[in-house]
Amino acid sequence: MEQSIQGYLESLRLGEVQQFKNLAMVPVVAGYEDGLFYITLREALGAGSIEKNPLMAWFVSLGTTPYFSAKFLLTCTPVLMNCSRPNVRRS
Repeated sequence: MEQSIQGYLESLRLGEVQQFKNLAMVPVVAGYEDGLFYITLREALGAGSIEKNPLMAWFVSLGTTPYFSAKFLLTCTPVLMNCSRPNVRRS
């Protein structure tokens, strides 16, 4: 495991510094190929994976579009509601 992490960290390289006013950002680019592994929802379900959350399992049974729509809305709505609240100090 440590060899894998070390190999990944050694593959990182820094890009050209990007500046705007008083903000500077340095892109970090990974050249490590195995770090980009992913599978699709259809592949995961085909391999026998299951959704443990009963509500989301129901959305999975409806298809990938309803599943990802519900996942997006159920995740983003509380975040947006929290961000839209004014900062109030409680004593």
